[in-house]
Order: sequence, then C-alpha cells, then structure tokens
Amino acid sequence: MKFASLIVSSWIVFSHQHAHTVAASSSVGTGGLRKDIDVNRKLQQTTSGKACISWDEFDFPNNANDAYCEVDNIYEKAIMIIEGNNCKRKKVRNKVMWLTETNNIRAAKGVLVNECLEFIGTDPGPSPGPPPAPTPVGGPPSDVACTTLEGLNFRTIGECSNRNVKNRVEEKMKANGCDHNYNTEISLLFDNTDTDEAKTEITDRCKREFGCVVNFNLNGCDYNAIMDAVDRRLRNCPHGIEEELQAMTNTGSIDGAKNFLRGICDEVFDNVDTSSYTDIDSRFDNTFMNNYTAGKGFLNDETGNFQGGQRKNPATPASLSAGESINDFYEDDADSTILTNDGFGNFDSCENQAYMCCFGRDRQSNDNNGNCARNDCEDADPGDNSNLCFTEPSNTPYHGQTENDIHCHGLAWAEDENDLISLFKMNNFFYVSMYDHMYTRGYVESAVRDSPDDIPMCACIEDMPKVSRADCTQVDVDLPVSFTRDSNGNLVATAGNVQVDFNACQGRDFDDGNRANNDLASYAVKLVYQDRMSPDTRDRIFETLLGYAKPNNNENEQVCQEAYNNLS
Repeated sequence: MKFASLIVSSWIVFSHQHAHTVAASSSVGTGGLRKDIDVNRKLQQTTSGKACISWDEFDFPNNANDAYCEVDNIYEKAIMIIEGNNCKRKKVRNKVMWLTETNNIRAAKGVLVNECLEFIGTDPGPSPGPPPAPTPVGGPPSDVACTTLEGLNFRTIGECSNRNVKNRVEEKMKANGCDHNYNTEISLLFDNTDTDEAKTEITDRCKREFGCVVNFNLNGCDYNAIMDAVDRRLRNCPHGIEEELQAMTNTGSIDGAKNFLRGICDEVFDNVDTSSYTDIDSRFDNTFMNNYTAGKGFLNDETGNFQGGQRKNPATPASLSAGESINDFYEDDADSTILTNDGFGNFDSCENQAYMCCFGRDRQSNDNNGNCARNDCEDADPGDNSNLCFTEPSNTPYHGQTENDIHCHGLAWAEDENDLISLFKMNNFFYVSMYDHMYTRGYVESAVRDSPDDIPMCACIEDMPKVSRADCTQVDVDLPVSFTRDSNGNLVATAGNVQVDFNACQGRDFDDGNRANNDLASYAVKLVYQDRMSPDTRDRIFETLLGYAKPNNNENEQVCQEAYNNLS
C-alpha cells in the first residue's frame, strides 16, 4: 500500500511524460508492475471522465514498438479504448484532445506518438507533435483552411445535399493544393474541432446562400401561392420563409424577392397565348365596347335571337354575325388564352376588385330565360334576381314595385394582379356579359332606361346603382407552372397549357361562414378568407350590394327601404 501511495503521489506531481518515465524505470521487471498500473488506471479514470480514456490503457511498457507507435495505429488504439469503456465514438477527437491537453487533433496525435516512442527509446524530437507535412508548392499551410466560404460559391451548387457540399469543398481543396482531408478543412473553416458540428455548419451555410428548396410545381404564378408552396417545403432548413425567398432569388430584402418573383410570373404569362376583343370580332374595339357596357349599340338596341330562327322579330345580319363571333370565341379561345383589355370599361381603374352588370331587358325568345316570347318580345324582362334600390346622385328610389324585373350578375378578382382570377378577369367578363347573358339568354340594356342618372349596364361595382344582390361567376383556371433553379441558383419558371372553366362562384355567408354560392357578396367574403381581398375592399363592395347579409334573397326589398331611409 505504501508503494501504491508513492506511485499515486508521483503521478500527481509530475507531468504525463515524466510520470510514464518513472513508471517504466521503477516497474519493469518487478512484481509490483500490475498493481502500479491498476492504481494509475483507477486514478486516471477518476480524473478523465470527460475523455473516457487514460494513458496506462495504452499499456506502452508492453506494447510499444515501431508499428504500434505509427500515428494511424495509435489513434485507432485510442478509438478502441474509448469504445471499450462504453463511451460514444461520436466525439473521439474531443476526448483524445482532452487527454493530450491539446486544442487540435493533429497536435493530439503527435502527443500520442511521442508518448509511445518514449518507451522504445526513440527520440521524438522537441515538437509536442510530429512535424507538419510538407506543403505542396503553392499550397497553404496544413493547419490553415485552404478554401474560403465565399470561394465555395454555393449559389451554383444545384442542391445543398451532404454529397454535393463535400464534392464542392473537395474540388476547391484539390485546386488549391490542400494536403489534408475534408473533415480537417471544414473544421478549420469554422474553427470547430467537432466534425459533426462542422458538417452541419457547412451545410447550413450552403442553405443560407443557395436555399433549401430546389423545385416545386404550382397552378398559376403569384407571390402568395409561391410563398405558401415554398413554406410547406422548408423542412430541416436553418431559416424561415422570407430568408428562403431571398436565397432563391439572390436578393437582399423581402421586397426585392417579391419584385423578382413578380418578374418571373410576368415572364410566365408573357408566354401564354393572348387574345383581344377585336379578335372576337373586328368591330369590338374600345369605342364599340364602351357603348356596349353603357347599354347602347345594336347589340343592346335590337330585338331578335342571336342564333336566328325568330320570324316576328328576326335578328339583323349584324347581330347574327356578332352572335356567331361570340360563340366561336367561346368554343375556341375563351378557355385557352388570356383575354386582354385595350382600355374600355374602366377596368383598370376599378377600386374594389369587382365588376357588375345589371340587365333590364330580354331581347331573345325560346331560351328558357326571361319573358321574351316568340310572338311577344317587346320590352320583355329578364329573369328577376335582385332589387334596384335607388340611383345616384339624384337618389331616385326604385324599391317596391317601381322598377321592372332586373337581373344582376358580377365577378370579382384578387388584389394580386398575377392571381389567376385577376389575370383572366376579362375572360370572365366576356363569359358573364356577352356569352352567358347576351348570346345565351338575350339579356341586354341597363336596369333602368328613364332614370335621371346615367346608369350603365356594366361597370366597376362602385359605379353601379345600389341593389340588393347579384349572381356571380368565377373562373377556375388550370395553368401548371414548374419552378426550378438555373445554373446561377436563381429561380426560373416554365408554364404548361392553360384551361379555363366558368362556374358559379363558391362563396361564404357573411354571418356564419357557411357555403353561399352564386352570390357576388358572398364570393367577396371568401376572397377575404383566402387573403386575396382586404376586408376594407369587401366592405366597399357591400356599399353597392346592400343585402350582403342575406345571400340569394331575390326579394329583399326591406334592405333597400332601410338604406333609402338612412339617406335623409
């Protein structure tokens, strides 16, 4: 026990190097060798819990030779000791550096070799570690990173997979004449001796520069849809949606990213076929269409079926040819092109993202709509679906039985001009006004023709008279767009073929949020739910559609009376 105590005291007083020298010189050839080593092991295990390894576990007195002291062999022995002590292998480097009291693995390996060589009498040299390997001509020192994070240029990597990141780093290392491996390089780049942490850091750096999302598909191309699609794919990403959009667009701000994405969408839509109203019929220029929306011109003034066949009030050749043009366009191009507006109808100045028509006459018989009959079609009324409340600025009342039957029908679109329902709003207007109501049903002219106020047939909803409600049509557009990254890492998009369908609006009841279809006010409510329209815009729409709280109530005279009474 006294001898054991002496060994313990010697270990505490002297350094690792002298301690091993004492142990070797005083123990070789004695019967107390094993007991001395056991005592030392217990002490080292007590004081090296963090490293999970002690010096005497290498058993240098019995194992040291030239082969055992080779750097790879002695380091492998350290790994075996750590695993044998039921310690995690994940941070072997840290445990070995703790044991050798060094701050990098290269120096730690040098200490292991020196300690081993001391037991076979080889002069290890003055260095605490082996001399650095010779640096290739033009290459950096081995203890300095030979690449830079900026020089790795992750913008062009294509995808920040672990394999791609490693290949990119090793390519740059080879070009710069590095003499160490990938793990050493990334540890030097981030000044982090934990290789696993360094790997995470280099991958996160790539993702911050290039982004996490490589490709995705959408129907259409607008900022909100892109943001939602990207956000759903941000798994295992070191940042949020705004940072990702900036990385994908190589911009320095979210506003810059928005502008970049709008530019992408503009390019997508520029490659979709377009059409104009003069493509429908050469007569349908801006002057003609302004008269048409005002409820004037031969399409509104004449009586007769656009399909022909009415003997008592036959349509004129002008109406027949216009009807043929409208039907042809509906069959061929209305569902496959973007119909543009060259400036008629004040569409570009609509403040409330909605357009409405209120028709006051039925010019066509035998279509099961309105009360125009084969032999009685003079001053016929359309199918009644609303109540005209009063007109402005004279505030002339029409509630009660004052007005004839009227039929109101409208459309609404999103705040984002690249939203599909915004992009195809002129297709929707063509369908609502010219095809579905005029050509198919024969509904024409403004709601009242003898008003002291100038009442258009169709206009921005804020320019229409107060009514109780309106029917509604929405466009359902299929425009597949594929998004990917180009060789510079920037987002690019390619569009497929477009298909447009015209359907009754799918809306929501203002009061309870339940389904309320074919109602313009309820469709505005739904657009607010979808963040495509602001509540303020919806409320301004309600200033025209006074019965918004009672969708599909075609006989809501009460709301008109109340609104008129509130004028005084």
